[in-house]
Amino acid sequence: MVNSPGGAPGRSRRLVIGMLIALAWTLVLLVLVAITKTSGLAQVATIVATVLGGVGALWQALYQPRRTPPTMSDRNWRWVLGGVLAMDAAVTVVWGALSYHSAHSDIDVLADIELGNNRKISPGEVAFLELDSVPARRRHLTVTFVVTDSRPALGLCAPRTKLKARLEHAGNRGDRIDVKNGRPTSIRLVPGLTKVHMEIEVFNERDKNCEVDLNVSSAKLTNRGRR
Repeated sequence: MVNSPGGAPGRSRRLVIGMLIALAWTLVLLVLVAITKTSGLAQVATIVATVLGGVGALWQALYQPRRTPPTMSDRNWRWVLGGVLAMDAAVTVVWGALSYHSAHSDIDVLADIELGNNRKISPGEVAFLELDSVPARRRHLTVTFVVTDSRPALGLCAPRTKLKARLEHAGNRGDRIDVKNGRPTSIRLVPGLTKVHMEIEVFNERDKNCEVDLNVSSAKLTNRGRR
């Protein structure tokens, strides 16, 4: 047993240490929630103040004055401690899993993709893909390009059309990447990239006058792909 100030009988040392650990753990979790889920310091301060008030009340309950009969036995406090620690552990596991999923899950950006010069493109011409804002840090942009004939009545151009894409960043052009019609293409993003500008060049070795339209059927930011 440990003695509290003023000669008051204390709880067992292990119980007190356990409760302090549980309280600190809970406080850290609540602060993390406040930082990530609230919009200002006022909410964070409110949560911290509430938790500190709870710490003070619990500390007073653990170190009851000698003249006051204990309201709970050490055995009951151990049950409370076990419950708090179990709750902290469960919240930590769930929080970690959700945070990992949020940091690594694919982000659909198809609605934010803008294409330029993508109608009636002749071989040798270049179309453009723009993504004005990269909402989260991901290593790759996976895009599925779809090539269709601009004037199908004059002949089939799409099957013989080839595409090559390359990323442009800060005036520097990346390497060309072969793009297959209707299949996902993974483009590695430069770390810290806040927007995407891509050039897509059209090739057709058999007919230099073939015109095609270029569209995007899928676009995702992802961490999957080659590093």
